[in-house]
Amino acid sequence: MLLKRLTVFLAAISILLSGSWWATHAARDSWISVRSKHLFVVGNAGEKEILQLATRLEQFCDVVSHVFPGAALNERVPTTVIVFKNDDSYRPFKTSENNAGYFQPGQDVNYITLSIESHADQDSINIGFHEFTHLLINTSIGSAPPWFNEGLAEFYSTLDLNNDRKVVIGKPISRHIALLHRNSLIPLRTLFQVDYQSPHYNQGDKQSVFYAETWALMHYLISNRGGQREKQMWKFLDLVKTNVPTEQAFQSAFETTFEGLENAPSLHSARHLSNDRIQPGTETKARNEISDYPGFRS
Repeated sequence: MLLKRLTVFLAAISILLSGSWWATHAARDSWISVRSKHLFVVGNAGEKEILQLATRLEQFCDVVSHVFPGAALNERVPTTVIVFKNDDSYRPFKTSENNAGYFQPGQDVNYITLSIESHADQDSINIGFHEFTHLLINTSIGSAPPWFNEGLAEFYSTLDLNNDRKVVIGKPISRHIALLHRNSLIPLRTLFQVDYQSPHYNQGDKQSVFYAETWALMHYLISNRGGQREKQMWKFLDLVKTNVPTEQAFQSAFETTFEGLENAPSLHSARHLSNDRIQPGTETKARNEISDYPGFRS
């Protein structure tokens, strides 16, 4: 499945960047580009939207590099962001109809693709932050399991830049809250075993629940016990990457069983978030606020 997606994506991008495609479509669409510190952003969206996205992604990179351990970009491998004006324009280049955006790493160039069109409570900035998190994960720690890759990407996708001076990380995502209320939860034992070929990662409703639950899990791990759970998470990830069996790695890192953590009151609450506990659209977790951030650039 992953190889098929990669083949489709690379074929689509090759067509997009080919001279014949440009000759056919240039008269129909106005394509513009902007080069920022870390990115080459090109698209048929409006100039204002492309400039705003490029600026926000650079700001996001600057902020997250201070709070995500080891986050850094490989300056030797450039990143191209392709921004489509709407879903109709983006559809021929999607690897899956479910995609709101896509990140594809490469030895010579990294690609991020997305549409400027909003999706429910997702806009292009949220989608861009999600895909850029995949880029940071890939360049800082390499291959990562889906629960971590998607959970952290969803967690950082809500990063809010208030008046260009105040940063809030970890805001609630209403669609995930609604899904977690309507659906049975995936047991942690299963969640940590999901790979990139799994139905939980690729199939419709299962995929949606997987994204929602990994977001809730990441919210709990990063925001609880004064950072203790986050340190345990990194230990767990390190052990798994050295091929320690998942259950053994989990018990060594978290000092409990899957079921023990699953039944912890704080995690149970995180997996059953409700609007009377965390109001969507409000600032939460003062620990994750950065006021008058000194490295912030507009």
